[in-house]
Amino acid sequence: MNSVQLDGSQGEGGGQILRSALSLSVITGRPVQIHNIRAGRKKPGLMRQHLSCVTAAKALSMAAVSGAELGSKVLEFAPSLGAPSPAANAETDSANAPQRWEFDIGSAGSSMLVAQTIIPILLHQRQHVTVTIIGGTHNPLAPSADYIRAVFIPMLARMGAQLTLVLERYGFYPAGGGRVLLQIQPSTLLPISLIERGVLQNIHASAVVQGLPPGIADRELGALQQRLKLAPEQLERRVVDGFGVGNVVQITAQYAHCSAAFWALGEKSRSSEAVAFDAAEQFAAYSQLSAPVDAHLADQLLLPMTLAGGGEFVCTHATPHLHTNAEVLMAFGAAEIIFTPMQHGAVHVQVQAPALSR
Repeated sequence: MNSVQLDGSQGEGGGQILRSALSLSVITGRPVQIHNIRAGRKKPGLMRQHLSCVTAAKALSMAAVSGAELGSKVLEFAPSLGAPSPAANAETDSANAPQRWEFDIGSAGSSMLVAQTIIPILLHQRQHVTVTIIGGTHNPLAPSADYIRAVFIPMLARMGAQLTLVLERYGFYPAGGGRVLLQIQPSTLLPISLIERGVLQNIHASAVVQGLPPGIADRELGALQQRLKLAPEQLERRVVDGFGVGNVVQITAQYAHCSAAFWALGEKSRSSEAVAFDAAEQFAAYSQLSAPVDAHLADQLLLPMTLAGGGEFVCTHATPHLHTNAEVLMAFGAAEIIFTPMQHGAVHVQVQAPALSR
């Protein structure tokens, strides 16, 4: 089978190309060669979290791989046909028990980006699997674990996926050490249409501190309560144990047809109020628009919709990540992605993908 050739410098020029290519290679069975990996980044080539994506995809597909080294700018990945078989880090107690995998990034690299790589693979392979991922859960340049379980996982469930994500231990950058448990049941994804947001049903604000004074979270929640006019029952303070120190504020908004979440990480140089207002400003910007899908969720939806055989959504705006993801899908011949501009920068995205649906 001819391999798919991808230029890692195209589009946003980051790890999105690698992650989508790995997922699609395993799902379609087509080998892939990627050159100029992460050419658009200050430190190009494969980092630890990217190597973990490769390791996980390799384990789940018994792939032949070359170029899987730190700093490598070239990768060749050729999956084996058929379902994954147990490897050194996989355990199965019996024929009917779920297969268990564990992947340790070995740094504060994002566990959520590894999860985004393997979730489509496991949904497509249709077997009961439990996966533990150890690494960063809250990183400056990746979706947080709280966001994924509040927005992305419920959206997959709406499409028919039977899966859960449990955040067992927070892992803030730069210490890492977080622990996430994924459980995926055999599922059939169905197309969905996300055109309208619907009425706002509830807002929930949380502040998490690890290895820091609880008063930090109290000040953040106080600022959010005043800014958003929230009732006490809409506020949640959590003091957690783990490696290192960290702080995150998240606002989760539940609408009739979707959920949205906005977060900000605490920093040494920023006050608690500034962190809270950062998340509040993100929510305010989203509230002024009518599109249901935020920029983070938009590029995450393309591959699940491809597995479902199609779908459509309206997003607040189209990011380079979204366009890059679409280009990779089309390079594999997995889907046709149609972008239609709308008012106020919103974009209607239609996924036409009958080939991979079951």
